[in-house]
Amino acid sequence: MADCARLWRRRADPFDHLSCRSGATIAPGDQWLGAGDGHNAVFQLTKRYGDYARTITKAHGGTVRAAVNGVEQTEALDFVVELITGTIIFRPEKIPPAGAAVTAGFGFDVPARFDTDRLTISIKSFRAGEIPSIPIIEVKA
Repeated sequence: MADCARLWRRRADPFDHLSCRSGATIAPGDQWLGAGDGHNAVFQLTKRYGDYARTITKAHGGTVRAAVNGVEQTEALDFVVELITGTIIFRPEKIPPAGAAVTAGFGFDVPARFDTDRLTISIKSFRAGEIPSIPIIEVKA
């Protein structure tokens, strides 16, 4: 048996790992992040499911596209992305003005862990094995 209790991973949920609907391409207007106030430079990536907003903390590098009032901004020039926290930070001269719509599109992983302390593994023959089940659950913040 393999000890799995401490193994935490980032997983791309094959059914929900993009800011857009399945089969679409990531776009800077996919998700509403908030409205500018002329002072706040930091916006949390979120994905909305009707009335529920899911905080995204594990964005995929190179996938985040942000817009202010529908105008796409340029990563590194206008904003930076904190991939571990899922925040975008606008440069001081690019802070969204009061009332400006801030949106973003992105890919993301889901923090997950094994749902068991041990996995049963069977070695049937040389270089061949079998793992009947690998239960994985999302780690909620």
